Amino acid sequence: MNFVTCAFLLISQLFEPYPIGSILRFNRGSYDHYAVYAGLGRVYHYSGEADTKTHADAVIRVERLAKVAGNSPIVLDNRHDAESETFGMCEIIRRAESRLGEGDYDLLSNNCEHFANWCRYGKHLSTQADSKISSATRYVLRTEI
Repeated sequence: MNFVTCAFLLISQLFEPYPIGSILRFNRGSYDHYAVYAGLGRVYHYSGEADTKTHADAVIRVERLAKVAGNSPIVLDNRHDAESETFGMCEIIRRAESRLGEGDYDLLSNNCEHFANWCRYGKHLSTQADSKISSATRYVLRTEI
């Protein structure tokens, strides 16, 4: 990201509904979808329908916030800020842009939450995936005893 673009983001932040570079969460019923707020009403996220995501159709895109949110409430979700160092706004956006077009989606190891947390904190985190793995592990251990 060049200096002019970064300066523009810094100025436009004054008029934005969410901090640029923040993680936004959208409840989809049985799961949450995550994106990085890019400013100007846009977000970076893994795009694709949850029930049809494959390595071929889920890619990182920049899209309109309203389209991504649909009827879901939008929640500012920078929950790891207290325990993790956060990149600056311009670096978060540069990181998101560096992965545009990536299609390596995996529900448990490289999903939209992993992507958003990697952009903001440099950490590949998904509490949602970890919770599903823990639940499955507990179930298996319980049934094999």
